[in-house]
Amino acid sequence: MADIEPLALRDENFYKTAERVIFKDYKCNCTKGWKDVDRFIVYRADESGVTEIINDEVGDHN
Repeated sequence: MADIEPLALRDENFYKTAERVIFKDYKCNCTKGWKDVDRFIVYRADESGVTEIINDEVGDHN
């Protein structure tokens, strides 16, 4: 997959102060149905498929 580039890690302070939104005006389709805590989920995708590697509550550590 030559057209996919890994993102470089940023300074630690970026992750502590960055807003937790991707697009300010984006409204998730599942907002009305989502009643649980916010989740931080990371997937790995490769030729064998998609694997969930992290699934944790959103917090200052992630």
